[in-house]
Amino acid sequence: MKITDLKVWLTKPEGSTRTFVFLRIDTDEGVSGFGEATSSGGGGSLVVGHMLRLLRDSTVAVDFRDSLLGEDPDNIDLIWHKLFRRFTGGGGHGGFVTTMLSGIDIALWDIKGKVMDRPIYRLFGGPVRDSILLYTHVGSGDPQAAAEQTRSLLAEGYTSLKTDPFVEMRQHHRQYMRGAISAEGAARAVENMAAIREAAGPDVDLLIDCHGNFNVPTAINMARKMEPYDIGWFEEPVPPNSYEALRQVRESINLPISVGERLYTRFDYVPIFKDRLAEYVMPDVVWMGGISELRKVANMAEAYYVPISPHDASGPINILAGAHTMMTVPNLYRLEFGRAALDTHNAFIDHPLDIRDGYLHLSERPGLGVQRNGWRWVCCCQWLSGGRRDAGECRCDQGDQQAWAAEPPPSGAETRTCPEPVPHGGNIMAPMSTRGLCDVAARRAGFNLASERWDLCGILYSGIWNIERR
Repeated sequence: MKITDLKVWLTKPEGSTRTFVFLRIDTDEGVSGFGEATSSGGGGSLVVGHMLRLLRDSTVAVDFRDSLLGEDPDNIDLIWHKLFRRFTGGGGHGGFVTTMLSGIDIALWDIKGKVMDRPIYRLFGGPVRDSILLYTHVGSGDPQAAAEQTRSLLAEGYTSLKTDPFVEMRQHHRQYMRGAISAEGAARAVENMAAIREAAGPDVDLLIDCHGNFNVPTAINMARKMEPYDIGWFEEPVPPNSYEALRQVRESINLPISVGERLYTRFDYVPIFKDRLAEYVMPDVVWMGGISELRKVANMAEAYYVPISPHDASGPINILAGAHTMMTVPNLYRLEFGRAALDTHNAFIDHPLDIRDGYLHLSERPGLGVQRNGWRWVCCCQWLSGGRRDAGECRCDQGDQQAWAAEPPPSGAETRTCPEPVPHGGNIMAPMSTRGLCDVAARRAGFNLASERWDLCGILYSGIWNIERR
């Protein structure tokens, strides 16, 4: 079996600020694998998408390196190492590179499961549990609203809840500067946690996420203020790029620490385990290199008797890939799950996530157990930054007002008419040919067509505007 194609989709659900990256690896035997490579915010998904495009289009002739195309998809570890060393210059760390790798690795495991006609979790020696215990989130801002949400989530069966009570610091997420919080902001955080604990009662695990926003003295001070509320863990108290800062906090507070969503490979975890810098680790399967790397880190953590709790801030494949891996390791604490995003997650996949009483249940379907959800096609046009391009990859009919992507629409697909051409200006590009400009999808997806060198197809499926690399 050989890899023949890599398809990439950048999608942005209506009303969402998050851009998701999904991919599909096709093979010459007709088996395809589904993966996710959604990056963190700040445009990271666009960067990863371009990296995947480069990987797909590169060949030995133009890049003097191996291409993913032509590889045997069964050689998952070999492909992982070749790509990791290629894109990190032979060493280095992760981030965008490991996010790209994650999507590919997950898709390859999906292929392997389908070839063997077994779910991924049965490829690692079988499950050690029947289902995956979850934790979810409580919004904090208004203490009364947080308390009401807490009671609602407990009624659904959740027994562990996470929140970031430091409302003042949200403006600094991924924009660390001073790392200090005002006295008013600290008091508001205490008020939020008091309300949540009162609503939750004594038997619910409450977790705090600091999002790496604090400097060392502020992190220590905030942890001490949170101690009366029986906190299960204090997550990312300082930015993740200083083990010494983490060590100082670890030695100064009485709360358990959790880290890992921004540690990208097994190599990043060596000091965490060796120096006992955290009581919990929370790798993200979509950011760290996929199922292969998550399982390696889970095994490392088991040797130190450290519980693992995979992070989730992306789409449904993040959740499913993490769950398949965690079905096979004994040291799981819980899997993170964003309850508020459930409808968005389910819109992406053909089988909804099976969540009951705070547990995720996986099926016996092969691979990940899901496929990309059914399409409802709208109209398709193409742009190229700064130039004209004939929409040759689209097949147009009905007076060039509708254009189908190279993959024909399914029977009964919804169709719409492209709008009339509009003048060049702002975020709208002029027509690349005599065909009408189908700008609606791109504008609603929030992409600046004047700067993105992508072939864009305005495809709507289950309410999600899709931008597809053809």
